[in-house]
Amino acid sequence: MKLKLLTLCSGVAVAATTLNVHAKAPAKPNILFIMTDQHNAGYFGFMSHPLLKTPNLDELAKHSAVFTSAYCASPVSGPSRAAVFTGQYPLRNGVTTNWVKLKNESVLLTTKLTEAGYYNGMIGKLHLTPVTADHGFQFRRICDSPYDLYDKEEIVENDYLKWAAKDLGISPERLAALAGESEQCGVKDSRFWLGWSWTDDKHQITTWTGNEAVSFIENYEKKQPFFLHVSFFGPHHPYSTCDPWDKMYDPAEITLPATFGKVQPGSQPGIRPEWPEETWRKIIAAYCGNISAIDKQVGLIIKALKDKGLWENTLIVFTSDHGDHMGDFSQLGKGTMLESSVRVPLIIKAPGKEKQGKRNQQVVNLIDLYNTILDYALVPEGSYSADSRSLRMLLEGGKKWENQTFSSIGSANGKNGQVMYIKDSLKCVGFLKNGEMKTELYNLSEKVPDAKNFANESGYSAIKDKMENELKKWLNAR
Repeated sequence: MKLKLLTLCSGVAVAATTLNVHAKAPAKPNILFIMTDQHNAGYFGFMSHPLLKTPNLDELAKHSAVFTSAYCASPVSGPSRAAVFTGQYPLRNGVTTNWVKLKNESVLLTTKLTEAGYYNGMIGKLHLTPVTADHGFQFRRICDSPYDLYDKEEIVENDYLKWAAKDLGISPERLAALAGESEQCGVKDSRFWLGWSWTDDKHQITTWTGNEAVSFIENYEKKQPFFLHVSFFGPHHPYSTCDPWDKMYDPAEITLPATFGKVQPGSQPGIRPEWPEETWRKIIAAYCGNISAIDKQVGLIIKALKDKGLWENTLIVFTSDHGDHMGDFSQLGKGTMLESSVRVPLIIKAPGKEKQGKRNQQVVNLIDLYNTILDYALVPEGSYSADSRSLRMLLEGGKKWENQTFSSIGSANGKNGQVMYIKDSLKCVGFLKNGEMKTELYNLSEKVPDAKNFANESGYSAIKDKMENELKKWLNAR
């Protein structure tokens, strides 16, 4: 409450009642957090992809900040998502691979938001273990996976399969078997990646996820603000969806990456199938169709927000848990520190009046979304994560920023696997074996950032040693 004291002739000070005495606290925004899975950061129209059509995401980008140097905390789904929802790196929260429970001391973002008065909704793929736990969501419509090949609970606790199977007149088990058939072909078989259409557009996961999100927004009548996490299974493999998306892009028009057919000069592991170019083009065309199907649903979700009058006072985040090589150095999938795997798309529309879209080149991490969301939810800074940094300053025009980040993949004790440290335009990748580290150095300002290892180049030895020491310090701290 703002008071201005007026001194009368008697010498007694009284409060002026005409000045902002009953000022209201700022309204907390709704928060819409949209995530895709295995989405290469360059696969958008607004990122100048030569073929891909994403009109709705392009439009969102016009009114948002697009972070062109955003990275995930780990290029694997479970660890990346756990890092987002705890604001902690994998080596701190304990989730260093898929289907691992969080440490008890890790505090979920949803817990903090509930304390701040939010109603939390979850639609689609969460990928936190166990599937049966609510993870702080009061509303849940879950589909971590359409099959149970890796976790049996994923078809038992699965709202999508129950709905689609009932509507199609078959059992959830039969539908799950159809969905998982290509996944059993083996990673060197193109069918593992490409898959095939096993349902129609009405019953595919992408459409269901979008419909559920629209329904949530249209029917939301609570007075408290909402946090809605909408998480699409795609464009994660199998890349094929169904008609019309599988026919949307002609494989003959697909341009293969500049690094296709070349061998990455470092020690990056990865899946490098030996297929004819025709097969690669079919796979990438299906991947593009999958993304366009998601784009349509994103457009419907945003339309529902606008129709409800919620667009202006909603914080919107669009991202992916990690990338996909998509032919980069003739690889597919994720799990490396190559840019195509570890760099992610990140679009953020801040609440408030319309702002023209802008490109932010600062180095940020998905882990920073934890503090960013708490910041906009007006949660006191004492509740923030030490590993996360609020992006609000960058969104609102600030320039002071420590231009660095980290990522990791490997064993829980931090002695085996890969770690990455980016500082400005340099990327240091450490390969760990029994606690011993071998490092490589890449210059992100190069036209093809991962094409040359500068670790042994003259003029780079001092900076390589410095960045390696920073990696070791970061590991020891966790």
